[in-house]
This record gives sequence, C-alpha cells and structure tokens, in this order.
Amino acid sequence: MGIEREVLEFIIVPSSAKRAEVLAAKERMEAYLGNRFPGYSFKVAQFAPVGDEEEFCILPVMNFLDGEGVSRMCTPP
Repeated sequence: MGIEREVLEFIIVPSSAKRAEVLAAKERMEAYLGNRFPGYSFKVAQFAPVGDEEEFCILPVMNFLDGEGVSRMCTPP
C-alpha cells in the first residue's frame, strides 16, 4: 500500500545542556508549539535513541494505525 497521510505528531528531545530547563516547562512548551503550529501535536521527551545530545532533536512520528488496525506510513515532512 502507498503512503496514507501527512505527519501530524513530533517528539522534541532537548539538548543535554537545556534538558532540565525544557523538562521543567514541558507542558508549557508542548502547548506553545501546539498553538504555534495548529493541527500538529508535540511531545517533549528526555532522550532519543538517535541524534546528537548537543542539539535539539525533532523526530516525526511516521506511522499510524488505520481503521482496520493496520500500521501505515505517513508522508515524510
């Protein structure tokens, strides 16, 4: 099957230098990003299995379950 829809959700992982500050304001940052980019959702996470700890890492959530419970891939952002 082909690609089904656009990416609508992102995971934000702060740099190690900013991690404590960002996690302390996690809900506020998620709300700010959601208001700034309507139609998209954001989650702040402590760490990511990929990327560089010296920079923020933004990971798109690239899959979703369709109405039949089958995992599908999204269009790359």
